[in-house]
Amino acid sequence: MIVEAITVKPGGSFGWHTHGSAAAVVMTGGTLTVYDPKVAKCAAQRVSKGQSFIEPANHIHMARNEGTKPATLYAFYLGFAERRAGEPARRNTHRLHVVTSSRTASSATRLAF
Repeated sequence: MIVEAITVKPGGSFGWHTHGSAAAVVMTGGTLTVYDPKVAKCAAQRVSKGQSFIEPANHIHMARNEGTKPATLYAFYLGFAERRAGEPARRNTHRLHVVTSSRTASSATRLAF
């Protein structure tokens, strides 16, 4: 399991992306707006302090801070992604966060268990 403590500045975005494993996200401050093509026809889903959501493995979605205050969260990656076909094996690294556009989160701390 990998746990990331993430702070997203106002206007920051993770862009459209997938994770190689399921992820559980717990909001600790501010509000993150999540867009998911398979939930409510991609309508904005606002998740605030004390709320959480699950992201299935290999499922495209996008999250961004559309508010005026930093959004803080913990992301719990519930497994390790397999490497992509043709990608060389790397020791002690895991491709969990595949971002398809620029990520503007202001900080992230990662712990692996």
